[in-house]
Amino acid sequence: MSKVDFSYKRIADPVHGTIGLSELEIGIINTSVFQRLRNVRQLGLVNHVFPAADYSRFAHSVGVCHIAGLILNNLRLQGARLTDGVIQEYRLAALLHDVGHYPFSHAMETVVGDYYRRAAIVGDSSNTENGGGESGDQETIRTFYDHERVGREILENDPELSGLLREKGIDAKRLYSMILKEDESPQFANLVSSDLDADRTDYLLRTAHATGLPYGNVDLEYLISQIQVDQEDRLAVTPKALRTADHFLLSRYFDYQQVVFHKTVVGAELVLKDVLRRILKDGHIDCSSASVSKSITEGSWHTFDEVELTNVMRSLRGESSEDGLRLKLSSVLDRRPPKLVGEIEFLGRRDRPTISSHNLQTRTLKSAVPELASEFGIDEGVWYTWSKSMALTKLSATLPASAVVERCTDDEEEYEKLVRVIGQDGTSVPITDVPHSLMHILADYALYAIRVYVLFPDGLAEAQHRRSIRGRLMGRLPESDWK
Repeated sequence: MSKVDFSYKRIADPVHGTIGLSELEIGIINTSVFQRLRNVRQLGLVNHVFPAADYSRFAHSVGVCHIAGLILNNLRLQGARLTDGVIQEYRLAALLHDVGHYPFSHAMETVVGDYYRRAAIVGDSSNTENGGGESGDQETIRTFYDHERVGREILENDPELSGLLREKGIDAKRLYSMILKEDESPQFANLVSSDLDADRTDYLLRTAHATGLPYGNVDLEYLISQIQVDQEDRLAVTPKALRTADHFLLSRYFDYQQVVFHKTVVGAELVLKDVLRRILKDGHIDCSSASVSKSITEGSWHTFDEVELTNVMRSLRGESSEDGLRLKLSSVLDRRPPKLVGEIEFLGRRDRPTISSHNLQTRTLKSAVPELASEFGIDEGVWYTWSKSMALTKLSATLPASAVVERCTDDEEEYEKLVRVIGQDGTSVPITDVPHSLMHILADYALYAIRVYVLFPDGLAEAQHRRSIRGRLMGRLPESDWK
């Protein structure tokens, strides 16, 4: 590829100011399948709590492309041999990294995965590839795609986008391998997928701007200036940027606590998942791999967005005679989230005893729901138990990196995603191995949380019931465990 004008068009962005884009990038952005991302929100139902936090994966993807370009331009100024063609490829990988997301993003993807896995386990003959298999064998059960695989299908088979890539001499398979780090020579492999990559950086900055919270106020210009390439072609920060990297990881942790794991957001998305399961079960939508591939090949995937799913929910609410289903649909459509009736939250070590204790607490609270539902006369189907653990880094600092890599492929992949700090000899180490880094200590800890919610029917004495339910739940565990 010859000289590329990365300022062929300029757009204004509230986070990055002016963003320059190449002619090819503009062409991709103008395809129907990319425009679809305008109707897929980055943050799911976070706008139920933070009204302005409804930015799309479209805006985010353009921002990731911009940051990837800034990093690569800085590396070229340092002497890295980067042609415009190589930079263009990485920018395209950044631009297209989210193109395969389902409506409602991770919430929908989780539901789709659970639904088709469960169908495979029970051998549901109504969920077979030929529409009527007699058993649940692996050849007939429908499979599903995660958003990365959907992205691959789009890059290779969407008539408009794949045609444009072929016309411009861009290898769709190579682009996909760059997004997922599957290239045989993964230069700058952690540019798009790591603890400190273009994706997470734009997410943090954009979410801070949209929510009004301070956690994403990272010094992007300084951070980029301190990124170098180690001897194995991985991106790493200089020791001078160690505090900035620590701050970035802490900011992301607090962002998740205050935004993604906000009690109202979590409750709203639990009900959303319940509704999406019902929509799948009743056949209102088909997200099997065969159906998704067909819609992409036929060029109709771009219509499958949150507007379409919201319209399905509205129609279903108008048609359904089930009070429980109507209650859940109204919860999502009218912002009537379930109420938190009990919560455990603590910081603990990322070790087997703590994890086992957390899992035991979760099972104990889940087992209490049927009895409490019966006691209070509230349908068990509107009770929700949420359990989560969140660490600051992909891997703990306790286990030496060399030992981690030897354990299994999954650990090796997580190891490669760690923020790296480069030394004067050009080698780099994970930030968790730097003794004076905060992550050296904090990476051994995680936030553990369990919550129980109830979606109270209209007319119920909600406040009184919440107090009573909380008291009964507290009796199942030591009182010191509860907030």
